[in-house]
Amino acid sequence: MKAKIKIDRDFIISEIDKRIYGSFTEHLGRAFYGGIYDPAHSTADENGFREGCYRFS
Repeated sequence: MKAKIKIDRDFIISEIDKRIYGSFTEHLGRAFYGGIYDPAHSTADENGFREGCYRFS
């Protein structure tokens, strides 16, 4: 008995909301607090997020 998988790269169920990927960041600990979010940093915006970190997203 052999297993087979057929992959159709053009088959789309729906688009994935890009906001879903940001929820993982908080689980990274210091990568978030003191990294991406640091209100005391010189490049932090009015919300405390460092400009250089989120500019690339």
